[in-house]
Amino acid sequence: MKNSDRFDEVLQRKYEFRLAKRKDIPAIMKYIDECWKKGHILSKNQELFEYEFCEGEDVHFLLAIDRATGEIEGLDGYYYTSSRREGDFDIWGSMWSVNRNHRNLPMLGIGIANQYYKQIGYRYELGVGVNKVTATPLHQGFFDVATGILNHFYILNPQEDYEIAVIKAQRTFKAYESKDLFLLQEFSTIEEMESYFDFEKQVTTYPYKDGWYIRHRFFEHPVYRYRVFGIIENDHARAVMVLKKTVCNGKNAMGIVDYIGDITVLKYIGNQLYNLMEEETEFMDFFCYGYEPDEIVKAGFVQMNERDENIIPSHFEPYEAKNVTYWFNSDAKDNFVICKADADQDRPNRI
Repeated sequence: MKNSDRFDEVLQRKYEFRLAKRKDIPAIMKYIDECWKKGHILSKNQELFEYEFCEGEDVHFLLAIDRATGEIEGLDGYYYTSSRREGDFDIWGSMWSVNRNHRNLPMLGIGIANQYYKQIGYRYELGVGVNKVTATPLHQGFFDVATGILNHFYILNPQEDYEIAVIKAQRTFKAYESKDLFLLQEFSTIEEMESYFDFEKQVTTYPYKDGWYIRHRFFEHPVYRYRVFGIIENDHARAVMVLKKTVCNGKNAMGIVDYIGDITVLKYIGNQLYNLMEEETEFMDFFCYGYEPDEIVKAGFVQMNERDENIIPSHFEPYEAKNVTYWFNSDAKDNFVICKADADQDRPNRI
């Protein structure tokens, strides 16, 4: 018997590994409070929990349950990125955890990850906002997946006083190119968006997202208001993007939190993006990985680097005046794109 088979047999004797159902919600919320983070919003607000993870009777968690006690000893959450459940479908990972308050078998977290794939059967799993101390070393050493840090870009809107950002060096906006035939158009419904944008052309970019995902993730969000735009050329959207405004300290911040499609057309609507910022909006930013940075800079953005003196905050619940680093992992080694609102990022911390 191979060592991996023996390891799996030992884990299977002690734990039941299964996908969660609605009857498991109270136990999962209790686990999140006691083993993930005390007072976490998903341990207190069942409406938000159900919006995030429920689909019919299914709850999108893989559970490791102690056979002797019936208690959850570990879990791994996930989000489907499309309506597909067979073939070329991908998932975002969330809350990969083992109960450290109990004496569990070593490598239970590895066992959960192995069962995760066997029971869900996805093409690729990607994550963002992962813990660089606990999760990233496992991703790099044990699972051999792609890891890295999201790139951060921003446009400053000149202010007499900044209440959100900390600005020591002004960055003058300059959109490098412009073509009148490109139009930034807002969509009010997913049906309107789908009449302009063909998701099927994106199936070989990972993860694959479709209208089902965009509807649920952005148009139907119970707390945040997102604005969805297309970059239109000849009545066809070459790309779509999602923007979000955050009010903080009496001022606003705007962010591109998702972008799907051709990044090379972003430069043609840089001025239109800049004009979306209200007078009290301090900046617009864009966290992403997988897109050519030069194409984003051509739209007027500045790429943040470790030498940049400015602070462009990303944590608002509560507000923290610091630059944020987002680590990611991806089973796909190339041709993948990750943005700030992916996985469990940009989730409310309080309501």
